[in-house]
Amino acid sequence: MTEIKNIFLALIVICLYGCATPAPSIMPSSDLPSQDITKQPPQGKYKIILFNKSGILNRVDGTDLVQIRVNNEYYGQIAHKEFMQLFLTKGDYTIGLLHNDVFSFETDHSISITGDAYFHIAATPISNTLQKVDFAPNNFENEYKAAYWE
Repeated sequence: MTEIKNIFLALIVICLYGCATPAPSIMPSSDLPSQDITKQPPQGKYKIILFNKSGILNRVDGTDLVQIRVNNEYYGQIAHKEFMQLFLTKGDYTIGLLHNDVFSFETDHSISITGDAYFHIAATPISNTLQKVDFAPNNFENEYKAAYWE
């Protein structure tokens, strides 16, 4: 019986260690525009704001950090209560999201840009989500901060 307890304890430790392993920090391969959300996009482009609203299960163990790719080009990573602003032209895009937990969870989401838009992203215990929303959450400017990379 003690042997089973030790094996079970070892499995729990391994799982918790995996949960505590953050996504590696990678420098963006694309130049990010100003993250000042009051800034207007250049002519012919639309303001796209991605904000991270990961749930409590991912915030507790630090696995709420989500890496973002647009058409396979890496733009950076954002944690819970952070946002990223992009300026994109009208068209179809693939948004790739990745977060590391016990395993790496990578998902691709197809979107169509026809105007300014907000997207809620989140790391979940077994995947990632991306959802277009009509407007920013209440008190967005006070609760969310721009994600910057060194």
